[in-house]
Amino acid sequence: MAKKIKIIIAEDHALYRDGLKTMLGLYDEFEIIAEAVDGSELIKLFEFHRPDVVLMDINMPILNGIEATKFVSAHFDDTKIIAITMNDEKSSIMDMMDAGANGYVLKSEDKEEIIKAIYTVLNGDDYYSKNVENSIINLIHSKKSTDNYKKSVYFNEKELQLINYLCEEFNSDEIAKTMFLSKKTIDGLRLKIKNELNVRNSIGIVKYAIKNGLYKI
Repeated sequence: MAKKIKIIIAEDHALYRDGLKTMLGLYDEFEIIAEAVDGSELIKLFEFHRPDVVLMDINMPILNGIEATKFVSAHFDDTKIIAITMNDEKSSIMDMMDAGANGYVLKSEDKEEIIKAIYTVLNGDDYYSKNVENSIINLIHSKKSTDNYKKSVYFNEKELQLINYLCEEFNSDEIAKTMFLSKKTIDGLRLKIKNELNVRNSIGIVKYAIKNGLYKI
């Protein structure tokens, strides 16, 4: 029997939370192991559960999704976090990405986006629905750099190729085929770049590349 994908839903609106549970319940490979109505409750749940994925609302009481994402990504880096929210403000999107989220999907979009997002982040890639993706790129391009990146980071030819493909929105499988390398090698290169830049996800790499002239829009 294949291992199930363990999911926690962090969402304070019961109606939407129940809708997510119903939709995910249609897939045998998913298992909802817990639910949280705010970020504080979610953090407590991590004492007993180690989910593969958290579906995280942003605007929750007591502790919001951004602060909860910072905690989870700092202490449980194997868990993937996908923002599921009505909030399409550019600043909130970037704050969530900087906190360590691996995906961002708007509640107004088709729920199938959530299924795509789960499989994508578990494959090692970040996932942003198209409207969100456009907002991120525009914000990165227009925003003055205030990030604390390491200075004078050297990238070899393969690393620069990988950075370019990430900026072009290639996923890991596509990059591996294009560069004639294994996906494991690509994942290792991406992890090395993230560690060098001290960023949490591929958006951090893209931000650095655009702001430092490694990739031109």
